[in-house]
Amino acid sequence: MMQLVELRRKYDIDVEGFESLLSHLSQLLDIAIDIKSPEGETMLNGNNNSYGMSCCLKEAALGKCVAERLDFFRQIETSGQTTLQTNCDNIEIIGIPLKCNQELVGILCACWKAGEGSSVQRLGAFLEEIANRMSSEIQAQFEIESLTKDLSNRYEELNLIYDVGKALGNIDTSEESIKFIIKQSQIALEPDAVMVSIPSRHHLEIVARSTSDIPLDVHNTSLISTINGIIMNKLSSSDLDPAHITLDGARENTLPPELSNVSLEILAVPIKLKATLAGSLCIMNVDTKNTFETGDVRLLGSLAKQIELVVSNSELYHNLKNVLLNVITTLVYSIEAKDSYTRGHSERVSTIAMLMAEDMGLSSEERDALKWASMLHDIGKIGVPEQILKKAGKLTQEEFSYIKEHPTKGYTILSPINQLNESFSAIHHHHERYDGTGYPSGLKGKDIPLYARVIAIADTYDAMTSRRSYRRNKSREDAIVEIISVKGTQLDPELVEIFLKVV
Repeated sequence: MMQLVELRRKYDIDVEGFESLLSHLSQLLDIAIDIKSPEGETMLNGNNNSYGMSCCLKEAALGKCVAERLDFFRQIETSGQTTLQTNCDNIEIIGIPLKCNQELVGILCACWKAGEGSSVQRLGAFLEEIANRMSSEIQAQFEIESLTKDLSNRYEELNLIYDVGKALGNIDTSEESIKFIIKQSQIALEPDAVMVSIPSRHHLEIVARSTSDIPLDVHNTSLISTINGIIMNKLSSSDLDPAHITLDGARENTLPPELSNVSLEILAVPIKLKATLAGSLCIMNVDTKNTFETGDVRLLGSLAKQIELVVSNSELYHNLKNVLLNVITTLVYSIEAKDSYTRGHSERVSTIAMLMAEDMGLSSEERDALKWASMLHDIGKIGVPEQILKKAGKLTQEEFSYIKEHPTKGYTILSPINQLNESFSAIHHHHERYDGTGYPSGLKGKDIPLYARVIAIADTYDAMTSRRSYRRNKSREDAIVEIISVKGTQLDPELVEIFLKVV
């Protein structure tokens, strides 16, 4: 019965249909017929007469006939060919192999009294035709089952990759993204350990299912580096194809002593950056207890592609950010080059703003936005005539109107740069006053953007402590006194207190 269940489970065949066919053949040909396992155990029985494979098990000849029967099945298993024998009770037995994917899955057996059946040659040919049709049915069902399983696996893989891609869009850093992919590899493939290595980026991380359950010290950096070196060498020599590696510490003298009693089965797929080998994504099992399947290679390869995208996009982002920073620095220098008295003003304002941002507990994204805004708050002065910027005396009303336009001009100049979206409002409104008498929009109190209120304080302090063409600079102490005097009118009083702590 167990053999029957296994046959049905593994190949999903119509067992009842096979049994009915064998039963009809037994009656039609007056022979005993059934299907045996390669070991000789009955899987399907179609006998309806007094013969059957058990007819040779007479008590008087028990030992000899059992031996003949076992040799008979071994011969078929070894040769893979149809075998005909006549046993000690003058019973002719024919065994025809049933195969699936060239593997012996069963034996169609028939027996009859010698001289009583049809022509052995014709009967054998007929039974071989029946066996071939059964093999074809088993093969077809196996292929359908394999295709169904493959489609199911592909669906699960696509679903996982979709979920991973969707989740990565909400993760800020490449390090966090790689940790997330490691976690998904653990969930999907259930290995003992997952490792990601990108040597050129100084990234090597291994996470074990449970460090207490496996005899591998994942915290031993020297050991993990050695294993990683073996993996990278293997990938290099395999033309960047996935590598299946077995490390047996009991047999290999070249492995570290920490692996002397450990056997590792490793599936590694390459991580490629700019079409060259940059690292690997690996899953590991201890004691080679599991065999990696084709689907594992495919899924692991897809996750490695996600890591490649994460790293490439991160580097692209940082490169673009550096380009943008260089452009911004050039813009700032171009402004300050018009007025030697204000050289370094934007950098000093940015420094004070960053000190305040740290005390305020702003996030890294918020600090970045404030940094760009503080560096570029005076960018609109690029459109102000140089003689007005350098004028030693008091400005006329008309000249001051030019100065008052610089926040709006700065906003207009920078608005095409999408990366600075979060900085625009601060640049536009850094000359608003807390009491609502500032420009360009007359905003009041908390209606003034937070970054603009921070920049207003830093800008005011640096303007007073810097020498200008129209006046000498104030001392640090005098400037602080002046800032305290205008808190609540010109400047946000709460932010002034933060400024006084960090200045």
